[in-house]
Amino acid sequence: MNFYFHPIIAYGYPEPIFIHERSENAWKIYMICLAQTEKSSLIYKDRLDIEKIYHSAINNLFSTLLINTSSGQDLSVHYHKEGDIHPALSVSYKDFKGASKKQTVFRIRQGDLRLYFIYRSKRTIILLKLMVKHTDDLTDSEKNYLSKLASIVLKMKDPDDIENRILHVREGRIV
Repeated sequence: MNFYFHPIIAYGYPEPIFIHERSENAWKIYMICLAQTEKSSLIYKDRLDIEKIYHSAINNLFSTLLINTSSGQDLSVHYHKEGDIHPALSVSYKDFKGASKKQTVFRIRQGDLRLYFIYRSKRTIILLKLMVKHTDDLTDSEKNYLSKLASIVLKMKDPDDIENRILHVREGRIV
């Protein structure tokens, strides 16, 4: 199965809101896509599966993430409240050379929304899963899903395999 990475440079509906003041050191944020379209992203599917009462909160979560990553500072500088951003689980995986490694999957918590992601090189964040949770405890199936997805991405040669799979976007459209 091929994966692609769609950069998040704007967020919102019906028209995306762009954060134009991103520094050269700004974090790059990517959604995992199963095909070469934005609508094939796992995060997009997650959003569709979440009840509509959370949709404005999802827009707020992503707008906040774009603003908080625009300066290039560590995310902990911007997420002040205890538990706003924290480790969710540790993943064991084999990298592209077959070496055993461990990496942390992080979680951003905003109200009942949880956004799971991993860090990669060159100030890159790969989003794994968006869900509604009323507690931070993950079920075994949620842990398994996040571990498998993170392992697939972590197995890629970083940054080469990721950069080769980026969908190029201009003015909110894939080109």
